[in-house]
This record gives sequence, C-alpha cells and structure tokens, in this order.
Amino acid sequence: PRDKLIIFNFSDDSINRYELNKLVKERVAKVTSLTGDSLLGSDLFKAGFNDLQNKRLNKRTELAGIVVNDGSSEGPDEAQKVEQEAVTAEVSKMLTNLFDDRDLVKYSYMMNRSELLYPVISKLNAQARAGRSVKIVAVSGQVRHEGMYPLSVNASVSSLIEAAGGLKEGAYTARAELTRTITDATGSSIVHKTVDLTSALQGNKAADLLLEGRDILTVMTTPDWQEHQTVEIRGEVKFPGVYNIRRGETLQDVIQRAGGFTEYAYLPSAVFVRESVRKQEQMEIKKLADQLRRDIATRGVSKDGNVVNYADAQLMLKDLEGIKAVGRLVVDLPAISVGITQADLQLEDQDILYVPSTKQTIAVMGEVQHASTHRYKEGITLDQYLDMSGGARKRADEDRTYVIKADGSVMMPKRSMWFSSEDNLQPGDTIIVPLDTEYKDNLTLWSQVTQIIYNTAVAVATISGL
Repeated sequence: PRDKLIIFNFSDDSINRYELNKLVKERVAKVTSLTGDSLLGSDLFKAGFNDLQNKRLNKRTELAGIVVNDGSSEGPDEAQKVEQEAVTAEVSKMLTNLFDDRDLVKYSYMMNRSELLYPVISKLNAQARAGRSVKIVAVSGQVRHEGMYPLSVNASVSSLIEAAGGLKEGAYTARAELTRTITDATGSSIVHKTVDLTSALQGNKAADLLLEGRDILTVMTTPDWQEHQTVEIRGEVKFPGVYNIRRGETLQDVIQRAGGFTEYAYLPSAVFVRESVRKQEQMEIKKLADQLRRDIATRGVSKDGNVVNYADAQLMLKDLEGIKAVGRLVVDLPAISVGITQADLQLEDQDILYVPSTKQTIAVMGEVQHASTHRYKEGITLDQYLDMSGGARKRADEDRTYVIKADGSVMMPKRSMWFSSEDNLQPGDTIIVPLDTEYKDNLTLWSQVTQIIYNTAVAVATISGL
C-alpha cells in the first residue's frame, strides 16, 4: 500500500510533450489570461520547471565587465513576467501533487527524471530535521542524467550510477570522488573519499561504498578526453573538406593532411574564422554599446550643452547592437607554409580556413568620388589609387586613411612612409577613406559665422551707447 513505481525513459530527447504543455496552458488559463501568443509553441512545462529550479539563482548578465547573456540586452517586460510566474506556480502545484493528479499521471511518460522525482525530493526535503540528515544524494559529471535522487535503502555508488542512466563514454572509471557531510557534537565537516568505479561496477562490495544522506558523487572525465571535433578547409587546397582533429593539432598539420596548396592559391588573402573569437567579438560589441549608452547619458547632462538627439542616439545604438561579429583571426599563412613554427597555431573545434585563388586587384572604398576596384600594378602608390577613384570627397578625413591588408590586418600608413618597402600595397588589399565626423558644411558654417557677427554687432552697439 502507498508504494509508487516510477519507470524512467531511456532518452528524453525523442518525447513529444505537446499534450503535457496543452494541459499546462489550460490550467494556467483558468488562473490568469495569457497575453497574446508569446508562449504558444514553446515547452511550457520545461520553462516552468527550469524557472522553478533556478528561482533562487541570481541570473547575471555581466561578468567582470563583459556581457554574458545570450539573449536581448533588455529583460522581459511586465506581461512576460506575469505569464512566467503563472506558469511556474502552476507547474509547481502540478508536480507537487503529481501522484494524486490523474490527468497529469496520464502524461507522466513525457516527463524526465528530474520532473518525475520532484515531488519525492520535495517531500524528503520537508522531512529533514536537526540530527537527521535529508535522505537525498546527488551525482554529477560524466553520467547520463545528473541531479538529485532519493536515498534508497542500502543504496550504493553503483545503484546511484544506475539510477542516473549509467556512465557516459568519456567517464574516468579508475577514480571518482564521493563528498560526504559529517555532523557531530563539535560541528559539521566535509570529507572526500576516493571510489574505484571499475571495481564498484563489477560488484566489489569493498569498493561499492554505501551512501548516506547529502552524499555527492562526482564522476570525472578521462584525462585528455575530447568529444568529436572537426575543422573545415576550403578553397585552393588539393583535398578540401571537413577534417577530424585531435587535441593539440595545428593548422600546418591539417594543411598537410589536405594535400597542401594548389598552384593557384594566394596565401596572403587566406581567411581563418574561429567560433570562440566570434563570441568574444560579439561580447565586445555589446560592451561598446553599453559604454556608448553611458556616454550619451553623460553628454546629455554635461555643461558643454551639446545634447545628442535621443531618437538618433537610439537608432545608432540599435544599429550597433545589430552588428554580427565575424570572428576572423589574422594568420600568417605564407610563414606557416614555409615551416615557421612561431606563426602556426593550435586548432579548435569548428575552425574554418578559406584559401582563395590568386588576387590581382586593389579595392578603394569610403569617401571617394567613385568607390571601385582596380587591377593591381606593382609600384603604384596609395595616392595614385585614390586618384584613379576620382580622389577624396569633401567630407573625407584623408589624414586617417587606412589599408585593410589581404590577411585581415590593418595598416595605418603615414605620408612619409607610403613609398617604404614595409608599407607596399599587395594584391587583395583594400584602401578605406573614412568620413570626417567633424565636417561642417558651408550652410552650417555660414549660419554660425552670421550668428557670431550679429552678436558682435550687438555688443559693439551696446558699448557705444554707454
């Protein structure tokens, strides 16, 4: 009597939770009216359960000055908060009364282990008393289903791993760590015990330690273990494609596996893209937007009186936040190709190298009369390429003209150095003439001059009348 049998799914990924979410929405609708269809089609039960699990956690959007949230920089509006609170409250009520809720029990096959065990864990937490530890154990690391589990009678390390779905492929079975809380008259202390998982799973009673309340088992990852990692080589190599890599493998190693470069490859224009660099660049863009927002606010209350138009500032910030980072990493492929180890770099998962064919052009962009691309000719200077594009426009800031080299690096030439060997243009380079942001057109300048003359005349007339 009063026994409850819970049978877990082997895998939670293939379960259709449509009916379960439909039940949640029907019950939430009885309590409050959901505004719009913002939650339509989402996993309401999962959203409510995750919020229930994380409600005590402080959701940080910034870490050490770097924005770390993946979503919008703005938090949920009031309507979304009301919806989420309603869903969380209803999911909590449903899970607490899971075994007495006949409608919900019908859909219990759709729930994962943490959701099925929630009412049991909640009851065990409520039963904990002074001098009697809570009958809950936890497992983390390389198991299929991490989390908290009820402490069963004569539970051992092997039974906890079995309840967690078994070990993952990369689990280190030679040693695991069991953390135990010991409470006595002098106080509470934490001890760590080493567990031989290989022996424990083979039925060795001495290694298969019995568990106590509040025990935490950590299953470690095999040293130097790595999941499936790949890089892609495109363009002018003999065997382009996707290559599996091992830890520590370098770009030169994979290029050799790809058969080397073809005779048409132009190494200075190679493009190397890395996902981790892209993410960091995206964080820096968000950080720059936040800084610009603070600068605009400061300018608005500063003494100089140069108040920035709020609507224009918001449009500028929106454009800035909408910029997508590229993640291009500058690599010296010519140096790598001749075996210079200092130029080589270790590869990461999802790296992409593109080796283009021979480039024979120089592009001129920005504030020039006619932005265009010209055929590269050895010996032609930067000034001559600008003249070939009609010269700089009136609003151009010629002193800040720069060159984006074919490999992605930036060169800031000086007038006295345009003819030096180290600043020579190469095929694939792009010349950028930026806009002079301090430029004033004649009308604006004339208005200001007229105002100055008028004020001066008024001042002279006033002085003459004294």
